[in-house]
Amino acid sequence: MPDKLVVPVELIPIESALPPPGKPVFVGVLEQNGAILVLRAQYAAERTLLQADECLDEDAVYDEDTGELWCAPGWYETNEYEDIHWRIEGTVLWWARLPESMYQRPDADTVAPPAAGGA
Repeated sequence: MPDKLVVPVELIPIESALPPPGKPVFVGVLEQNGAILVLRAQYAAERTLLQADECLDEDAVYDEDTGELWCAPGWYETNEYEDIHWRIEGTVLWWARLPESMYQRPDADTVAPPAAGGA
C-alpha cells in the first residue's frame, strides 16, 4: 500500500456552477480570520431541504399547504450520520465533488469504510 493516496480534485468556483441541490460535496469556506475551512456540505435551492426542528432559522420558508418548514436557499454542512444540516455562515468560495470510491453506497452519495478484515 502506498504511503500517500493522491486524489485529483477540481475546485469549481461557485460563480461558475453549483452542484445539484442535495448532493454532498466538499466546499472551501473563507473564515473571518482569512483561513479556508474545508467542509462536507450541500447546496439547497428553494424548497429542497427540510429544516430540522433543532435549528430554527428566521429565513426558513414555511409551506402553508403542507405545514413543512424548508431551509432557506444556501449552503449547509452535511454530515453523513446526522439529519441536522447547519447553515454555513462563512463565504463559500468553491466546491468539489467527493472522491469516487469502491465503497460508495448505492443508496447515498457518501463513502462507507471497508468492512473489518478487508474487502
